Amino acid sequence: MFDKEFNQISDRLLGQGLELKAGPKEPHEGPLKVEVCLFSQNDVDEFKEYLDRLQGVLPMVEKGKRGRKKIAPASATFADDLMNMMDEHKDVDLVMKELVALEFVFTTLQLLEDLDINIALPEDTIDLVKKEFRVMIRMTKKAKNPMNNKYDPTLLILIKKDNPCYVSVYTFGEQQEVYQYEEGGEKEFKVPKSNLTKFPQFMIQEERNKFRMERDKLAANPEAKITRLYARYVHLVADENEGKGIVFPRIKEIERPY
Repeated sequence: MFDKEFNQISDRLLGQGLELKAGPKEPHEGPLKVEVCLFSQNDVDEFKEYLDRLQGVLPMVEKGKRGRKKIAPASATFADDLMNMMDEHKDVDLVMKELVALEFVFTTLQLLEDLDINIALPEDTIDLVKKEFRVMIRMTKKAKNPMNNKYDPTLLILIKKDNPCYVSVYTFGEQQEVYQYEEGGEKEFKVPKSNLTKFPQFMIQEERNKFRMERDKLAANPEAKITRLYARYVHLVADENEGKGIVFPRIKEIERPY
């Protein structure tokens, strides 16, 4: 959106289907630049109605009150309830607090791929997300072995910690909404350091998963037996991650194998 002097005052990127059905949030009488995909006559009709509401020819869509009802992950309206909550809050720290309370955790796309979890994101956005965004996903089951944790990959929260801070919601690979907040001061939005582990390219996926499992075992129980695989790779993996602050238990007890 632009004002009457053609100064840009708003820029939004969001899922077309949901936005056309929901209607604009408020009318705008100034200049516009809009990009849409019109694949059918229904798309054309919805877009024409959307523009009429945006320009004040038709009234805004009346929306029901968004109460502060408890968000239930098992509910069929979970994603909608989640977005209602994010719409109400102006403070990104409060949003993060509620997400954590709903069992969302910070992770990386690389770790989810390593766990062979089907990531519901468009292929052309994955590289950008890996470079610029933090990722939150809801953990549906926490196991003793972190490699066996279960997640819901159909709902992802992407966070670009900037000023302003952008929070995007994706369901089943489609972007539903983008929220803009002033940068919060309390949360660092940190992915657990162990999730950021980089491995030598020659380590196959099975070895990486076993290494993570053995490292977590030693972190939880320093007296546990050091396995041959852990001893073989720990120095190589530590070298790949030098300076990241990742802890490799009992590494000083293990001689370099080369």
